[in-house]
Amino acid sequence: MRGNMWHISESEDDGENMIHLTLRLPKPLIEEVDSLVTVHHFANRQEALREAIREFVNAKRQRA
Repeated sequence: MRGNMWHISESEDDGENMIHLTLRLPKPLIEEVDSLVTVHHFANRQEALREAIREFVNAKRQRA
């Protein structure tokens, strides 16, 4: 693996400690996320991806 693949920084968002991650995703996947943002009335991609990750983690946790 070449170098550090993550850009990570910390901040506060609504009193919650947040870590900023930068990642690369295929364009078709981002287009799909953009569609979900519109259909499900998310404020932005960030909110849609946060919810998707939360659901993924919770599903994995329940199976463990």
